[in-house]
Amino acid sequence: MSDWVLLAAPQLRPYACDLCKRAPRGPIIDTRQHHVLPNGLPGDRIYICKNCAGQAAKLHELIAPDELDEAIDWRMRIEGLEAELADRDQIIADFYTASDVSRTTIEQLAEELEAVTGRADYLQSQLDRVSEVASVSPEPEHISESENSPYEAEIADMEAEAERKGYAAPRYIREPDEDDADSD
Repeated sequence: MSDWVLLAAPQLRPYACDLCKRAPRGPIIDTRQHHVLPNGLPGDRIYICKNCAGQAAKLHELIAPDELDEAIDWRMRIEGLEAELADRDQIIADFYTASDVSRTTIEQLAEELEAVTGRADYLQSQLDRVSEVASVSPEPEHISESENSPYEAEIADMEAEAERKGYAAPRYIREPDEDDADSD
């Protein structure tokens, strides 16, 4: 007979306790024994869950009923704490992953900032060159509003005459085209 071992989960069929036929939640005893099929070949593996093993220990008085209940309570507490630790480990792993993503993003943004800063420096140098050239060339003379158009005074006279005679002020005055000059 081979030695029994405690496994984290069943590895062979039927993947459940041979006594209660339930899939275990947590470790299970592997008896390293198989049911024998009618043809003499090995069948399903024989596993025993912790609840069934506890019941057997209680019946054989290997453990007092109070101690068995306490042991089961402690085991449930330990399993709960292990689950919390697994959750914490997952949160830490997620944090490290997010940290790596953030670091990569920061490095990319730093590279982009460097490129944009270089472009801004280049454009500033071009602007400085244009400013130098503009400061050397003469500034255009200031043109007053009345000098903007040679027809400005003429338009003002026509509007004043139309008001004196009681006519409505013209909405617009267009400059004569070449076609108008030909018709005269």
